[in-house]
Order: sequence, then C-alpha cells, then structure tokens
Amino acid sequence: MIPYIVHVSIIIAACFLFYKFLLQKETFFRLNRWILLTFIAVSFSLPFVSVPAKWSLRNTIVKAIPPAVSQKEKTGVRTIEPKTPLQNSSPGNSSVTPVKQEEPIAWTQWLYYLYISGVVIFGANLLFQVLMLLIQCYRSPVVKDGAFRIIEMSGNKAPCSFGNFIFINPSKYDWETYNQILQHEKIHCRQKHTIDIFLAEVVLILQWFNPFAWFYRKQVETNLEFLTDDSMIHDTTIEKSGYQLNLLKVAVPHLPLGITTNYNQSLLKKRIAMMNEKKSSLHTAWKYFFLLPLLIFIVCALNQPVVFAQKPSASNAKTNGDDEKEYGGIETEGTWFAKIKSDYIHFDFKSDKDGHNWSNSNSFPKSDFPSLPTQQKGDFKLTRDAGTINFNGKFDGDLGYGHYKFIPDESFKAFVKQQGIGSVNDNDMFAFFMVKLSKDYINMVQRNGFKDISKDDLIAMSALDVDERYIRFWKTLGYDHMSPDKLISSKAMGIDSAYIGDIEKAGYKNVSIDNLTAFKAQGIDGDYIRKIKKAKADKGDAGMPSPDDLISFKAMNISDEYVQSLKEVGYGDLPNNDLVAMKSLGIDGAFIKGFQAIGYKNLSSNAIISFKSLGITPEFIKGFEAIGYKNIDDDKITSLKSLGIDAAYIKGFQAIGYKDLSTDAIVSFKSLGVTPEFIKGFEAVGYKSLDEDKITSMKSLGIKPDFIKGFKNIGFKDLSLDEIVSVKSMGITPEYITSMRKKGFDSKDINKYIELKSSFHDVQ
Repeated sequence: MIPYIVHVSIIIAACFLFYKFLLQKETFFRLNRWILLTFIAVSFSLPFVSVPAKWSLRNTIVKAIPPAVSQKEKTGVRTIEPKTPLQNSSPGNSSVTPVKQEEPIAWTQWLYYLYISGVVIFGANLLFQVLMLLIQCYRSPVVKDGAFRIIEMSGNKAPCSFGNFIFINPSKYDWETYNQILQHEKIHCRQKHTIDIFLAEVVLILQWFNPFAWFYRKQVETNLEFLTDDSMIHDTTIEKSGYQLNLLKVAVPHLPLGITTNYNQSLLKKRIAMMNEKKSSLHTAWKYFFLLPLLIFIVCALNQPVVFAQKPSASNAKTNGDDEKEYGGIETEGTWFAKIKSDYIHFDFKSDKDGHNWSNSNSFPKSDFPSLPTQQKGDFKLTRDAGTINFNGKFDGDLGYGHYKFIPDESFKAFVKQQGIGSVNDNDMFAFFMVKLSKDYINMVQRNGFKDISKDDLIAMSALDVDERYIRFWKTLGYDHMSPDKLISSKAMGIDSAYIGDIEKAGYKNVSIDNLTAFKAQGIDGDYIRKIKKAKADKGDAGMPSPDDLISFKAMNISDEYVQSLKEVGYGDLPNNDLVAMKSLGIDGAFIKGFQAIGYKNLSSNAIISFKSLGITPEFIKGFEAIGYKNIDDDKITSLKSLGIDAAYIKGFQAIGYKDLSTDAIVSFKSLGVTPEFIKGFEAVGYKSLDEDKITSMKSLGIKPDFIKGFKNIGFKDLSLDEIVSVKSMGITPEYITSMRKKGFDSKDINKYIELKSSFHDVQ
C-alpha cells in the first residue's frame, strides 16, 4: 500500500507543477476547473495502468505468460525469459534462513500505522466540518429562495456556501452588497463547486503528508473563485469596480469551515488582480496539449513494466457448441513455417481462421521427428500427453513449410476435467501441448497443495518449468501457502536461493515475496542495498530503508552517489519521501551548494523543493541583494518568485523614491498591479511620498488620478488621502456632488457629503 501512496503523491506533485507553471495564469477558468478535477482522477488511477515493456523506462517484469510458451530448450521448447538457474535449492542444501511470508517488518508496519492515523484524523476533521454545517442549518433561521436555502448567521463571519445552502449574516451589509454576495454564492451553488472542494478535501485526507496536495487544494479553491468572479463581472447589472469594492468590505479574517466555498481574505488580492488581467487568447491554448505527453511520461517512468501475454480477450474469444471460450484465440489448425537450427527445429504457427490472425513460435528437438519430408510433401507428427500435431508439408534444406492440425487426446481432456481444473476445449488442449503439460506434472502440482489451480496458472507454471524442487524450495523458507501467481512471478524473475541469500546478507531477512519480486524487477541486489545503507546513514540496521523505500529509491534512480552528494552538503538525514521528491526534481548537492555559497546554509528540505519547483536560483536571490534586500527568508523568496517579481521590478519603485519598501509591500503591489507609473500619476496631482498602505488601498478601490482631478475641478482641492478613500468607498463621485448641489445641498466640507450618502444607505 505504501508504494501506491508514494506513487500517487509523485503524480500529484507533477500535476500540480504542470498546472502551476503552465496553466495557473490563463483565464480559461472553466477549462482549468476540469483539468484540476481530471488530475485528481488520474493521480489515483494511473498507478494501476500496466506499461508495455518496450515503452517503459524501467526494467521489465512478466505479467502474463503466453499460452504457447513451453519449457527450456533442453525440454524441447524455447523460453521467453532468461532465467538464473536454481542453486542449492534442495531442502538439505539450502543455506537461506527460513522466514515467514506474512511477517511484516516492524518499521514498515509503524509507517503504515502512522499513515492510517493521519487518514483517520483528517477524515474525522472533514466529518466534523460537515456535522457543524448541519447543526448550523438546523439551529439558524432559514429563508427559502427557489432551489437555495439562505441560512441567516450571526457574528463576524464571512459568507460561504455548501451545496445549495448559503450562510450569511444579513445585518452586516447594505442592500447592494448583500445582493451581490447572494449572487456570488448562487453561482457557486449552481455550478456545484462544493463537489470540487469536497474532492480536494478527500485528496488531503489520503495525501495529508504530501505538501503538494495542500498546494493543490489551494489551487482548486482559487480557480473556483476566479471562475465565479468572471461570471459576476460579465453580468451586465454588475459594475466591476463596485464589485471589487464589495469584496474588500466582505473579506474578514474569521473564515468559515474549509469545506465551504467562501470569501477567503487570503485570496482577495489574487482575485482582484485576475479580474483586471488581460484575457488569454486561443494562441496560448497550446499549453494544454502538453498534458497528454506529461501523463504518458509519468506512466512510462513510474509504472511497473510488463510483458503482456496472449491472454483470452472479449474481442477474439469465440464460443463453441459447449458454450466454452477458446483460449486466447490459439488455433488448432493453420500454416507452419520452420527453420532447422543445430539440434532444434524452430516452428512458426500461423492461422487466419474466421478472420482472426494468430501466430506462435516454438522450438522442438530435432530428435522428436525421426524423418522429415524433403523431396516432396509428406506427413509427419509430434505426440504428447495433450494430443498430436499432424504436419503436412516438406523441407528444402533447413527451411520448411506446410499445414498443421492439432488432434486433442480425449483421455487427457477427461483426466484434466476429473482434477477439477475447469472447462477445457480443444484450444486449451493445444496450449497444454505447447507447454508440454503432462498428467505427472498436474499430479505433482496438486500433490504440493495446489488443488484448485486454474488452467491459465497451469500453463504458465509448466511454461516456466516450475517443478517440485522449486516449490519445495519456497516451502523451506516458510512460504507454505504461496499462490501460483507468486510462484510464476518469482520463477519468471529468476529468484533463487543465491539471490535471496544476497538480499539477506545485506540485512533484509524478512522480505515478502511481493517485495522480492519487485526487488528483482527493479534490479535491486545486495550490492545496491549495501551502498544505499552506507551512504544514507552509518547507524547499522537502524539506518536501513524499508523494502518499500528501496523500491521507490530504485524507481527514481537514487544511487549511493546521489545520497552521498546530499550528505556532503548537510542533508544526510532526509526523510525518504523528501529524498524521492528531490530526486524527481533533479535536486543534487551542487544545487544546494549554490544557495549555501550566498548564505542560505540552513534551508529546510521543503524550501529546497519549493525553490527548485519554482525555478529559484542563487542568481535570482543575488539580484535582490544587489539592490539592498539581503537575508530574505525562504517563504518571502517563494512569494516573490511565484508572482514574477524580480530586481528590475523593485528598481522601478526605487527610481521614484521608494527605496525602503518591505517585501510584503512589494508582494501586495505586484498582486494588485501597482506600477511606478501608477504612483507618479498621483504625484502629478499633488500627492507625493504616499505610504505603501495608502497606495495599496487606492489601487484596491480602483482610485485613479482622474478621479481626484474631478473633485479638484468642483472645488475640493485639498482632499486628504483618507477622504479620497472614503468617498470612493461610499460611491461618491464629482457627478454625485454636482447633482446634490443642484438639489440645494451645497457644502465645502466633503464629510457632509459622506454623511449624506451614509444616511441614504441607512434609509435603504
């Protein structure tokens, strides 16, 4: 289970980084929503996809055995996989310490318990949130509005929605703001955004340890708000600047439950910036086409490679008179082509019966055929327990061709049926023939405890020469109830006493058969284990990675040299998950040294991963140091890079006198789209040396120099910045004052107009 969870976490990280760097800034919000939901589905399903060996970037394992493959050439048929011969495998000679198959390693068990504990805790938190919402729905007043249920709350909490329920305190807002809030939340409800949030929460429960899952949850919420804001500002009844102003009024720090869609204050600056962003053109849609290659690369790089066999399938299975399905399309008659090589004859059997193309290759000892027709066509045959192949044709030198027909042995078919192996047709019998399945072999298999074995497993075991000695070898090691699948996998991978002994000497004496098979498939041997242990920690057995960790290490090509390179720069005790993440991003000792050289000697592994993910380099940081920003903490560096802030951006403000801006102010400026030109515009109308908070407030409210000029033109030449912010917040414009003057209300005090406007709001 742990390898699967790690596999999923890597896919989530890759999907998040793809979205972060290519899609996050695009204004195709609806498409981005479906991309984010698709990522959730593929992250948990891709690990189950089998990869054809020729496409895989990893070593190959056998998933299924072709039905027509038989034993080694010495028994008459060519094998499909090179195998290491069994050495010292008899019970009397075995030097391998017996172990129990089901006995887990304590380390891994505790890791599993820790993971499950996290799942339980975060799952309980989600249930608690749902319960709290239900309690609020039951206890609070409810107003029915069509399909929506408006729950009237009390206290200073931001409005939010869940399903078709909208939670709001109506006494906090004026009528216009209240209506916009309801319209905003109804969009969330109609578009069923709760589903996205709920799925993202489930991902967090299952991937609570994965920082990228938390980042992903944030992206899901952010995109939903962008999508809703986009719908709002395209409504002809909504004024964009007024809507943005209402957002500022509504956003409060007392956030509702995380499972709801809500007015999240931390997203406010991004939302306002995105509303003012230029719409993406179709010319940028090419980025989305990189998604499929990314997923294919992930599957080929991480998933288990397999050799696929000629198994039965719905497309080529045919039904005979006894309602039996043919075995994988294997045909009992057709054409043969042959070539004599030394003491063997290599046959290619082909058939296109009923439009179904089938072919199979096998080698037989030349001694099985006492005489072969050479001058003219003739008949010859080969008989085994399962039946007889009748050949007709001729050989010309070492090459031959002709027709064949397989005749099953009815007594053998009856014997197989008596053993309870299941329904067997002529095509199955031909498969038995090809793998040289005999009565003695079936008796041996059942004698060793495999009473209910399937015909598919029998074919695979016989093809791989899983004999009694090999079965007993595993029993001496404590694997008394080993399944046929595990026997087949271990034999196909060439796992023998020598290999197990090598793994045990490296310190792993209780490795399960599944992990042994994965070890062999990944090319993990004792030498690799010893090198990793030595590089990772000099603590003896206490520093041993778990078998699952080793499999992850090997899958990511983590070598002892790589671990040592990190150890040399002070990162010798990294958690295994961080080690895998750093390798997947290409982080090595040289990358870390670059930051240490400029004073960042104690970066956390999470900070290093973030730096690499965002493309942060020592040169990027030195650019800030050159203009006076030294010792910036890693969180601030990450924020600066995420927003595309570089030294050139800050220099623009320094050139107009803002030499001591804090990094927080710079981040706010960039989020809101504040530029030096924006500030110089206010200087031109008499407002110089503005502090950063005032600049942020005016940009958030959409205040421009022309707005101030309008007031100057009607006599208000010395308005303070606080007064300007107030009149904008109240919706007071020069036109409004002019209209009031025409109605007889004429004052030189701007505060009188603010009071007048407030009074009208109170009346409404």
